[in-house]
Amino acid sequence: MRLSHLWSSRLAGPRPWFPHRLLLLGATLALTGAALLVLYLQKRSAEQHRAHTAIVVTQVCEKTVAVLAERLRKRFAGAVFDTIEGIGHPELLAYDLPRAGRFFREGLRLYPYVDRFFVWSDGMPPHLRDEVLFFRPPEQAGPVAISITARDGGAVGALYSQPELGRAVLGLARNLAPVRYPFVVVEQNVDGVLYQVLIHYLWRDGRQKDYFALIGYTVDVERLRDGLFNRVLMSELPQVLNPDPRSPRLDLTVLDEHGRIVHGQPVAPGVPSASSPIDLLFFPSDTLRPWLGSQPERRQWSLVVSAEAPVALATTHTYSLFVAAIGLILIALFFALTLDRQARRLAQMQTDFVANVSHQLKTPLSLLAGAVETLSLGRVRTPDKVDQYVEIIGTQTARLSGLVDQILHFSRVEALGSAYEFELVDVSSLVAEAVSAFRIALPDGVSLRLERGHDVPLVRADAAAIEQVVLNLLENAVKYGPESGEVLVRVGLVKADVAISVRDQGDGIVQTAVPRIFDKFYRGPASSQRRGFGLGLAIVQRIVRAHGGRILVETGVDRGSQFSVLLPVAS
Repeated sequence: MRLSHLWSSRLAGPRPWFPHRLLLLGATLALTGAALLVLYLQKRSAEQHRAHTAIVVTQVCEKTVAVLAERLRKRFAGAVFDTIEGIGHPELLAYDLPRAGRFFREGLRLYPYVDRFFVWSDGMPPHLRDEVLFFRPPEQAGPVAISITARDGGAVGALYSQPELGRAVLGLARNLAPVRYPFVVVEQNVDGVLYQVLIHYLWRDGRQKDYFALIGYTVDVERLRDGLFNRVLMSELPQVLNPDPRSPRLDLTVLDEHGRIVHGQPVAPGVPSASSPIDLLFFPSDTLRPWLGSQPERRQWSLVVSAEAPVALATTHTYSLFVAAIGLILIALFFALTLDRQARRLAQMQTDFVANVSHQLKTPLSLLAGAVETLSLGRVRTPDKVDQYVEIIGTQTARLSGLVDQILHFSRVEALGSAYEFELVDVSSLVAEAVSAFRIALPDGVSLRLERGHDVPLVRADAAAIEQVVLNLLENAVKYGPESGEVLVRVGLVKADVAISVRDQGDGIVQTAVPRIFDKFYRGPASSQRRGFGLGLAIVQRIVRAHGGRILVETGVDRGSQFSVLLPVAS
């Protein structure tokens, strides 16, 4: 009684708070803090990176838009420098139309914003002197006033009449001639179309009292809005916007004087950008200003260069490194929590095992102690009583021996693992012998039936281990079956495996407990009133796995249970 009281007192009282839990809690908090710190540092670093990148991209946009604006200004000046000033006084004084035609044709190719080049000369036939004539390249068809042919007979182009516009331009030139400047630029609305007109006077002498020729060009301002400006930009954009594949991708948006988009798309919010104004004057305004008799109203458009998209929060490479670091921290935290949960589960199982051992050993020890005390005090005087107490001592000693043997066998299985002596075994005969031996200790009211298949093949196994599997399953079937019922044992061939099945007629196992019935020390809800340590099925599973086999369970509440062991046939 003292021994059982001692065990009970050691198991009583509240569960101790182990120091390793404090360490685990500290480790968990430290890992969590480290993860949060990494996230904060990553976010701060990404924001600083984004701000710095936005500044750099903005500076690139500013430089790009300045270069593009300068190139466009030079392009707008090109029609004067390369075409108008290329035609000299001597040529037009000599009425050399082929030379002028070659310059006009090249100018139309280089400067798409020019609508038409025109010319007037006092060398023209008298009936054509009331208007300026416009140049047409040879590849364009239409009416011809004067054909222009080179000395070798090749077609240079033609001059054609557009009376209303031609008379309007000549009228502007005559009205502004008294200012005696070599150039004038005016805007004229002709037939509902607004033209910007540049006129260059060719004077006969330095006193500039009489001109003998006029040359110049017209620009249809509205035509620029309808897509012509895109053609003007095409030769400049690839060289300026994205010259290097490693540089940020840039887009261009052109806005007119009213803020309407002429080219490109609206700039998205948050996108780095820079803008530059550009005067819609299609001549070298700075160079011609001292020689310009008049000029049109300034229309200021805007060039906006922007990045294709907002600056990303962080580069993919940096982001992936931080994600990997956080992932490793979280994995370490997961493993730590899993190990702690398994350690607590094992500790609980060991505690349950000790409690179960104390419960199983308490009864036989108490009976042994009482019998020994009675015999030692000489209280038993008749031979029948002595034999009765001796039988009690023998029965309880055998019971204790069986409990100890079960624990030792489990320890052997845990320690040796695969240390079995494999040989060819006739499983059908082995099961028959085990069932026959088990019948000797079978309780009254319980029947045991064996069904054996024909020509059951041999398996490679340890005969003693397989016999232990059968005996453990039979003991469980009797322990959890009814007091008067049948245990059915079958042996046969199922596909490529030899199957040993044991079915009882008990209450069955609840589904929530099925995944844990093979855990060592586990005892299900229905085991509290039955002796045992929760090692039988754990031993069975380890032996079967060591033989390369499987164990299956078919059970349900009030349907009994069937355990089937499948062993591979020997090859």
